[in-house]
Amino acid sequence: MTEPLDDRADRVAAFACALGGSLQHDQAKKLIAWLDAMLALNQQLNLTAIRDPAQALVLHALDSLAIVRAKLDVRLAVDIGSGN
Repeated sequence: MTEPLDDRADRVAAFACALGGSLQHDQAKKLIAWLDAMLALNQQLNLTAIRDPAQALVLHALDSLAIVRAKLDVRLAVDIGSGN
């Protein structure tokens, strides 16, 4: 069973905070909603080999926030991954 949305959003927001950034709960919920949609679409299009929601949370959502450490002065950053 997948962890409740609010719990996953809390984890994402806490991770961003630990990296020195900030992510509002609603923003974290949107990131989780994207992750859920990506995993649902993955069943049809094979977008990623990661199929476990807990692993996807770490490897797709939380990992994408690691750029917060760089503290770049940008308004928008996109993590496109390497495809591996």
